[in-house]
Amino acid sequence: MGGGGGRLSGGFGRSSYNFSTGASFVCKVDSNNFDEATVIPTLQQAIEQSMVKAGVKITNRDNKVPVEFSLAYSVNEAEGKLTVSARRVPGAQYSFVSSLQESRK
Repeated sequence: MGGGGGRLSGGFGRSSYNFSTGASFVCKVDSNNFDEATVIPTLQQAIEQSMVKAGVKITNRDNKVPVEFSLAYSVNEAEGKLTVSARRVPGAQYSFVSSLQESRK
C-alpha cells in the first residue's frame, strides 16, 4: 500500500534558474522480513547508480544519520542537492520523504 504527494516551485530566467520539488511515499512492510538498517544504504546506492548512468557528477555525500542521506551533484552547468529520509510509522509502514533543489547561476 502506498501514497504520495509533493510540491513544486521554480523560477526560470534567461540563463539561470532555481528549482525545488519534494515527494513522499508510505508503504506497508513485512516486519519479519524487513531489514531497517539496509533501507537507506540500498536506496542511496540505487539512486547514485542511476544518477551517474545519466551523466550526473556526485560532488558530495552526506550520511550523518542512518535514516537519511543527501547527495550534492552537478550536471549541465547546474548544481543541486537531493535529500532522502525514511522512518517507520504506525501500522507496519515505512514513510519516505525526498526533496530536491537545483539551480544554475
